[in-house]
Amino acid sequence: MLLEKNQVLVSKKEEIELLEEELENNIFNDIIELAKSNSPEFLSLFSEGYPEFIHAMKKLDPNIRSSELYFTALAYLNFSTKDIANFTFVTTRAVQVRKNRMRKKYNIESNVDFNEWFRNLENEKVM
Repeated sequence: MLLEKNQVLVSKKEEIELLEEELENNIFNDIIELAKSNSPEFLSLFSEGYPEFIHAMKKLDPNIRSSELYFTALAYLNFSTKDIANFTFVTTRAVQVRKNRMRKKYNIESNVDFNEWFRNLENEKVM
């Protein structure tokens, strides 16, 4: 009887893990869709899905503007310059200029991949 209960418990734990993974995938897909549609809801859902990154950015720059947070979130999701330009309805050149300004602001060297720098931020590899 104890063995049966343990098997049921293990089965339920596995089921919970699968459901959590499915939920994470759904949130990720929703975040991507909101980013692609330039939705105002993007940043709030991104904050729920990636709270460590938001915390790391606010720790790095307590006065960060939401527009900068939005831009860094797109970089974190590894969107290309062209994609960011398309999603935000600006020119590719405008995105490049913004990236250069952020490189200066956060002292990101030119030989470091911009998007990778932001993805590594929550692990504090760059601080």
